[in-house]
Amino acid sequence: MFERTKCKFLHIANNANFIPSAIEQFEKATPKKSIYLINGGETESRKFLKYNNENIIVSPYESTQYRNYINNIGDNVIVIFHNLSTKHKEILPLLAKRHTIVWVAWGTDLYQSKKLKHLICLSKTRRLKNKLTIWNRGCFIGIIKFIRNYLRKDNGIDRYLKYVDYIAPVIKEDYDLLTENNKKVNLKYIPFNYSASINNKENDEFFYGENILIGNSANLPNNHIETFELLEKLNITNRKIIVPLNYGGFCKYKEHILKLGENLFKNLFYPLENFIPLQEYNNLLKSVGYAFMNSTRQHAMGSTIYLLYNGVKVYMNEKSTAFKHLIDIGVGVYSIDSILSNQLDVFEPLPIDIKRRNREVINYHYNDKVLLEQTKHFVEYFELNYFN
Repeated sequence: MFERTKCKFLHIANNANFIPSAIEQFEKATPKKSIYLINGGETESRKFLKYNNENIIVSPYESTQYRNYINNIGDNVIVIFHNLSTKHKEILPLLAKRHTIVWVAWGTDLYQSKKLKHLICLSKTRRLKNKLTIWNRGCFIGIIKFIRNYLRKDNGIDRYLKYVDYIAPVIKEDYDLLTENNKKVNLKYIPFNYSASINNKENDEFFYGENILIGNSANLPNNHIETFELLEKLNITNRKIIVPLNYGGFCKYKEHILKLGENLFKNLFYPLENFIPLQEYNNLLKSVGYAFMNSTRQHAMGSTIYLLYNGVKVYMNEKSTAFKHLIDIGVGVYSIDSILSNQLDVFEPLPIDIKRRNREVINYHYNDKVLLEQTKHFVEYFELNYFN
């Protein structure tokens, strides 16, 4: 059993892909000073056995064990929420009474702010989502959820911001956007990022594929409909159009996107419907030369960074804070909005000098050593201001 008196940080998280990265970073920065309370059962618990760390606790939200851990944490602890999910928002007010709260914001939570919700997806995708989740025959649960959320009027994030002391978004531009649109919010910004798996090996080769990648998942912010309609106008004839649909989203949306993609692109359409091993997925990405990340909000940042590092020509929506961020740090990314208006040669290969420059910039900001140093600074800040 762990010794709570030595605990400085309590991490509260869902069982998501980012959490192993957080564990590795914090254990390198300050070993055995964190407790990781992760929602999950026996299946999820087995995923963390390799760490051989008794401070990793996997337990379902609803369990007595989970609540006991929440109630028995010592007072002098920094609580770090990795994403403010619905369940996390339920326990946030309780913990905020006795603890300093850090919110590692992902995007799915941050963009639930009332003044930012319009950036979640474009109009055609939004209309489809409303149609499929509310009015579709047999979607009684969707109707109930819609009515419940409307009556509660608390399904967003705004009313919970008063409980948060620090925010660590994926990019600072998201902090700026949130605070500009919520003038009464008094959040302090602190940098932290999960590993982007950028190790800058000297023998890393660039991708020189000809295929197209659309988004990173079946999540709505990928705006598949609008992206499909754009690509249809480009008269593509000899490239696979790879569309990951094996993560996120909901069933009826996936079904619609599958049908639309097959109708528009026929045998060029290459959807990923089932999970595949990471190495197999990375090998598939080597066939990609062009990626369309058409989100109007910060989304799929890890995937975008990985693609840019490997020399893929990336098109993004200008409304996204991620687009602004990458342009500001000197990355060569291209605007989806300007494709038709400027008659760009969309599939002109990315020049080698831009590939090299992109890799240099991405490595400078996002390689694993840089992000570990960032985590160390994160820890040092709280040790200096809260533990001395």
